[in-house]
Amino acid sequence: MKKPHPITSGRTFAPAVSAALSCAALSFAVPAFADDPYIESDGTTGISTGYSLKPTSRIEVDFALSTAEQPVGGRLFGADDNNGAVRLACSLYVGSNSGNLSWVYSFGNGSNWTGSWVKDASGSFLPLDTERHVATFDFPGGRHSYYTDGTEIAWATDGYAYENAASRPFALFAAKTASGFEKPVKARIYGVRVYEKSGGEYVLVRDFRPCVATGQPGFRDDVATPGFRDEATGVFIGSADAPESFSASAGVPVCTPAPYVATGAASAQQYIDTLYVATDRTRCDLDYSLQATPSASAWLFSGYGNATYGVYVKSGGSTFGMDNGGGWSNDPSIPLAGTLHVRRMVSLDFPNNKLHLVSGVETNASVSAKAVAGKNFSAHTLKVGGRFNGGSEFASIKVYGLRIYEAGELVRDFVPCWRDGMPGLKDALTGVFVSYPGTLGTKLACGGGISVEANPYVQTDAGCKQYFATGYQPVNTTRIELDYALAAVRPSGTWVLFRGNNSAYFGMYDNADGLGFINGNGWIGRVTSATLADATGIRRTASLDNVANNYHVGPGGHR
Repeated sequence: MKKPHPITSGRTFAPAVSAALSCAALSFAVPAFADDPYIESDGTTGISTGYSLKPTSRIEVDFALSTAEQPVGGRLFGADDNNGAVRLACSLYVGSNSGNLSWVYSFGNGSNWTGSWVKDASGSFLPLDTERHVATFDFPGGRHSYYTDGTEIAWATDGYAYENAASRPFALFAAKTASGFEKPVKARIYGVRVYEKSGGEYVLVRDFRPCVATGQPGFRDDVATPGFRDEATGVFIGSADAPESFSASAGVPVCTPAPYVATGAASAQQYIDTLYVATDRTRCDLDYSLQATPSASAWLFSGYGNATYGVYVKSGGSTFGMDNGGGWSNDPSIPLAGTLHVRRMVSLDFPNNKLHLVSGVETNASVSAKAVAGKNFSAHTLKVGGRFNGGSEFASIKVYGLRIYEAGELVRDFVPCWRDGMPGLKDALTGVFVSYPGTLGTKLACGGGISVEANPYVQTDAGCKQYFATGYQPVNTTRIELDYALAAVRPSGTWVLFRGNNSAYFGMYDNADGLGFINGNGWIGRVTSATLADATGIRRTASLDNVANNYHVGPGGHR
């Protein structure tokens, strides 16, 4: 019977490990040793962990080479290797000793760089093999070890006083350098753990386990990518550029795809009206993937009106553009703008005049935005997937989420949701649900395990002259919001959605001209859209505000 490995069993080999990191808490829920899942590399590239080593870091890598024939200098994992500006560094690499390939530890800080042959207790070099081992680097403990079948068979001591963190994240299957991944190897990795020492305890901060994922941030939403999911943070790591260089063994779990809603082709003219009006303090973070190369400028989100606030992908997908109130931004050149089917986060930060693009654990870019003080912005609501007025320049995108901040405070947190037969976005803060407000019967696409909700309702029958008496008398400071859906097509007459009984009526109606309202001495406004008015089975919110002297009808409804 083989002894359990540290990562598989939950054992740790550092002193004074926190009691919270018990075997039961950390054990992998995996089958027997021979069936443990792993990710295998073909030896052409590496995977960045996104984690930069600290002087307090301890890492454990559970691995097996897939062949003993490896390139001299091949790195199983490492960071800042062979870089003149090295700070904290480590790698386990392949050395040549008298023509025989053997393992070598390398670690250091600044100019203090050490390579140490890995030897067993008898002083013999450790050759390469295809057995399963665990290699650890324990910087605060000053001891870097090599385990076979759960037993420490070799180590190197380290007396450096580390002060600075690594300048870039360490990688798996290769070392991470300024130019990319250096000297990759052919290997299998079963798991990786990272601890940070705090006081006398080692606290688990990363727990990478094999996983196959679709649509994770920075990765394609239409390709299943082998990689690792961090159980501590939920972050997925893999190769976005060459996923074909890695494969998953039997038994590797498939990460649940993230829920999304999607607008159709630009010709479908679909968009989502958030019902939110942006200001000069607004920041929007859109989690999305582009589904088609635009033939014209395609707006990812847009608001305001004549002075636009929003981000678009330029025709042909070559670059981003944005406007945050004062005119065009001269199409800032950010790479990756037109890459299809890759999930990204784009942020337009008006208060700080920045456009950010984040893709994966390392890829991010930002440029200065352009703002002009003193603009009077039109009060158009913010649209996702189209221009501020919903009339042109649509983008075909999947939407995984949208967050809106005002002066740094989160005010909307939209997540994909299916409610009352309609896919859309639900604001987790207010319960407001929004969707595509266009052609009757046309729905957004959706997928990825989208949540489904249904709300209770009561239904009236116009033929029976049914209505509800609220007992409330509107006054000049009244605002009313009606969350409703028409159950039948309006007849030739007029339907009243709600109305007061006093001589100066207060209410909303639906007739042949569309929707209108009264909040004074006569009918004073209407939406001339019979399609909007007559659409049955589509949930809407109709609001009438006596103070602002306006009304609004939008898709979705309040809780």
